[in-house]
Amino acid sequence: MLRRQLPLALCFIAGVFTAVQYFIPHHAVQDFYQLLLDWLMTLLAFAFLLGTVSLIKVHYHKIRNRADDRGFSFVVFFGLALTIGTGFLHGEHINPGSPFDVVFQNIQVPIEATMFSLLAFYIASAAFRAFRARTLEATLLLLAAAIVMPTDEASNKEILNSLKDFPLEKYRFLAWAKPDSSECIEFCRKNTYL
Repeated sequence: MLRRQLPLALCFIAGVFTAVQYFIPHHAVQDFYQLLLDWLMTLLAFAFLLGTVSLIKVHYHKIRNRADDRGFSFVVFFGLALTIGTGFLHGEHINPGSPFDVVFQNIQVPIEATMFSLLAFYIASAAFRAFRARTLEATLLLLAAAIVMPTDEASNKEILNSLKDFPLEKYRFLAWAKPDSSECIEFCRKNTYL
C-alpha cells in the first residue's frame, strides 16, 4: 500500500507546490523551486536515455521477429538517426535554418501538432460521452469546457499584454502559445540558461 501511495503523494505535493509557488514571491520558495527544476533536468536526462533504449529495443525486436508492421520500425530508426545525427554534427542547432532546426520545424512540430489535435478531439469526445447534460452540474461543466477549451489569437494577445511587466512569464506563455514566433526564438537564443 505504501509503495503505491507514497509516489502518488509525492507527485501531488510537487504538483501543488509548483502551482502555488507562482503566488509566493519569497526568495526561499523560489530557491526551492529552482532546486526542483535542477532535479527535474537530471531526471529528464535519465528518462530520455531510458526512453531511447526502450524505443530501440522494442523496434529492434519487431524487425528481428519480422512483424507485419516492421516497416514503421525502420521509419523510427531512420528518424532517430536523422535527429541525433543533425543534433551532434551541427553544434549551432538553436539557430533558425540549421539542419537540426529544419528537422525539428518540418518533422517534429507537425507531428506534435497532429498528435495533440487528435488527443484534444479524443478528450472532447470522451468528455461529451461522460458528461452528457443530464444534470445541472454536468451542463455547467460542459458549458465551462466549451468556454475554456478554445484559444484564439485575441485572447493570447490579451494575456501577453498583461504579462508585459514580467518578461520571463511572458516568454514562458509565448513558448506555449506560439513557439515559432521570432520574438520567442530571439529570447531563447539570448537566454539559453533559463
